[in-house]
Amino acid sequence: MGLALVAVLGLAHGLWLPGIAAWLVVTEPLTSLEGLRNDPQAAIVPLAGGRERVLYAAALFRQGYGRWFLATDMPLDAPGIRERYAELVAREAVWQGVPRSAVVLSDLTVRTTYEEAREILKVAHFRGWRSLLVVTSPYHTRRARWVLSEVFGTSGIAVHVVAAPEEGYTPQNWWQSTDGLRNTWTEYLKLALRLLGHE
Repeated sequence: MGLALVAVLGLAHGLWLPGIAAWLVVTEPLTSLEGLRNDPQAAIVPLAGGRERVLYAAALFRQGYGRWFLATDMPLDAPGIRERYAELVAREAVWQGVPRSAVVLSDLTVRTTYEEAREILKVAHFRGWRSLLVVTSPYHTRRARWVLSEVFGTSGIAVHVVAAPEEGYTPQNWWQSTDGLRNTWTEYLKLALRLLGHE
């Protein structure tokens, strides 16, 4: 019976494996975010951790979904690179068409999504921003929304989370690559740890 079940699950993997990753992806459609266009108090924030997030955030900026672009900072383990991660993000954003005058660099180096959310809130308060469009990887959107909702709470600042297109990662194929497997299962582990009270 057990072997038969394993065989059935194996043959039908295309039916149940997509749901594992699909549950992690919680993104808002751009059609619901038209109110952010050209709003002087709206900012776009790519969460630290991936170039595709910066590229998509810059593309959204060019489309008018925010007037400011926040680059957060994280530790860099890259020998030979002397710049801060936030500075590299700012440079990439400018290369992608974001005016340097619209780019804001955060001061604090963060190590977790929770720390990053608190830093974003601090900058948003200081700058007087009322809306944020946060860009992250597809598999990170559910946890990011959870953390941001908790941190921003009653701040009065609206936070919207969208998934950046990530090459090679979709709910239909995530198990076919080492990166997809690692990112998906790591995300579930981090969600479990958060349920247990770890930030």
